Amino acid sequence: MAARTRRSHFRRRDHKRASIRRNMRRASKSKQLGLMLNTLNSWRTRRRIATGGEQNMTSYLGIDSPAPPINVQHWLRGDPLSNFQLGKIYILDFFATTCGYCRPALTYLAQLQEGYRDMGVEAIAVASREEAATADDARAQVDAWVSKWLPYSKIRIAFDYSGEMDEHWMDASLSFGVPQAFVVDRDGSIAFIGHPDMLEDVLPKVIDGSWRASAEAKNAENERIAAGETYAAELVP
Repeated sequence: MAARTRRSHFRRRDHKRASIRRNMRRASKSKQLGLMLNTLNSWRTRRRIATGGEQNMTSYLGIDSPAPPINVQHWLRGDPLSNFQLGKIYILDFFATTCGYCRPALTYLAQLQEGYRDMGVEAIAVASREEAATADDARAQVDAWVSKWLPYSKIRIAFDYSGEMDEHWMDASLSFGVPQAFVVDRDGSIAFIGHPDMLEDVLPKVIDGSWRASAEAKNAENERIAAGETYAAELVP
């Protein structure tokens, strides 16, 4: 495994595990066991779907699934986007101000948008896991963070405190940590879910239409599911 690939792998693993631990600390003790078991069972359901054991499961979000809608409370940067336009490719990157790698990930996302804009690629950053006493406090945190670290970014930045984006995107795909990237293909279907580091290799193949039907895409999706199942299993006593 190349050095860069190894670093990306361990960084993804550490981000996911840290996010799991934060979620578990926030949960009350009476809910912790249920949360762990539900997480593990969800991963097992996804595993059955990915291997052909089940064909219809509305809660599952993976490659070829229709992209959920964008329902956010505020657009902090850029024009509001109510729905995905067919013929364009969108990259949604979920982030949080407490995530150390989210700043370079969003900077890279902005570079991708500039490099592939003429090919119909648009980037959207979504803050949906911000922790604060109130929605206004959380929004202010995100706004201040963006102003400090991404003052000249041209990507859209959305904020949601309702939990809807988390439920329909992150939870439905069993994505534990941030940053997490979702690529929506020209037909409105999910083409990729994974760490933003992987977009360098994946995005050109999504653009030329060769990614979704490839063995590489299927292997990456199965590896993602298997890795998540392993992380969830580690939490079950």
